[in-house]
Amino acid sequence: MFQFFAYWYVLAGAVVVYWMLPSGWRLGFLAIASMVFVATLAPLDAAGILVWTLLFYWIAPLALSRKPELMRYRQDGAAAAVMSRTAENRPTASAGEQHHRRWILWTLIASLVAYTVSFKYAPAHFLNHFAASQVRSGEASPASTWLLPLGISYLSCFTFKFIHYAIEVARGNIKDRSLAHLLCYAFLFPIFVMGPIERFDHFLSSREGRCSRQAIAEGLTRIILGLIKWCVLGELFFGEAYHRAVAGELLGPRLHTMNPLKLWWTAIEVYFYGYMNFAGYSDIAIGSSRLFGLRIMENFNWPILATNPANFWKRWHMTLTGWCMTYVFMPVLGFTRRPNFSTYAAFVVIGLWHGLSWPWVAWGLYHGTGVVVFGAWIRYRRRRGWKWAEHSAWNILGIAATILFIAVGDMLTFGGAHSMHDMRRLFTKLAWMNVK
Repeated sequence: MFQFFAYWYVLAGAVVVYWMLPSGWRLGFLAIASMVFVATLAPLDAAGILVWTLLFYWIAPLALSRKPELMRYRQDGAAAAVMSRTAENRPTASAGEQHHRRWILWTLIASLVAYTVSFKYAPAHFLNHFAASQVRSGEASPASTWLLPLGISYLSCFTFKFIHYAIEVARGNIKDRSLAHLLCYAFLFPIFVMGPIERFDHFLSSREGRCSRQAIAEGLTRIILGLIKWCVLGELFFGEAYHRAVAGELLGPRLHTMNPLKLWWTAIEVYFYGYMNFAGYSDIAIGSSRLFGLRIMENFNWPILATNPANFWKRWHMTLTGWCMTYVFMPVLGFTRRPNFSTYAAFVVIGLWHGLSWPWVAWGLYHGTGVVVFGAWIRYRRRRGWKWAEHSAWNILGIAATILFIAVGDMLTFGGAHSMHDMRRLFTKLAWMNVK
């Protein structure tokens, strides 16, 4: 989205109008501005998300064990006290009614997931093939530019945000039932496409009521830093290697004669490109939101300095990791009492968040294995009492090993592989062997 000049014009104009309005109108205005901007780029996408926003706004509270009317609007002062006493005196739902309302929640979530799968994965291959055929034929089809202006990555972000919203509303943790706030949360255009995956409670509690020079300075600084990461460090230094790998050039006949060290270096370049590109995007999104007085959740904390796979996932795409920890790892752990199985479940979901394909499933299993093996190593080291392994000097070796581990994993998805055979060819070449 940032590649469109219209984004920057809308951002500048929206920031000025936002701070000129009374405080009670600001999020409503930002919701309308975001919806209009998204609709100009992708009308069908905007219409679909608007429908889902209204469905979640009306249906998610039905999963509460108490009457949903009590949660409809946020109250304050004496009215809040009256409503609170009324809620305390109202009898809770029976076990059967609570079970029925849980089915409302899971039906709503399952419907959203089905929508995401069908519209993110099924038509995507057809639309991309259609658009590519138009490019090859030299025709600029209006349909291709209208149907694919934003790509499909936004679907995963809004799906995870809505699942979070529905579950927390059903748990009674979200008291703010303002439709304007929910629309702003769903459509906020700086984070609309690729996140970060913001939490609704954090979104509301971390906004400022007045414009400050510090907020503007912080926002502009993050935007500039993001542009440097994305356009300069990413594209200029590592972009060529990444685009060649994604295009499948590594899997051509030259792979048999390629020096394995060159393939290793390409894998590292692909990893660095992915980091600079995504971290730069997150910086721009966070900085743009900061101009509105919004503190969006951080997404990266220097993952290239991670000393092990577990530490890497505390630093990389932190909002996605936190979401999967809360809504995948912990529920599966509570059900199975098996931490390793829960870890694999979380990483498979992370892989499927990126794409519904075998390479992404293999990527999730690969990272899950890394975290599980490292956890086993830590437990073994502690049982043996190896204090020498905790020395800070080992951190340098750990950083290098982690970079290589992550780079190899990226070859599964960004190395141009489309099948298990392609992945096997890349992996064996990295091990100084060839597979036909």
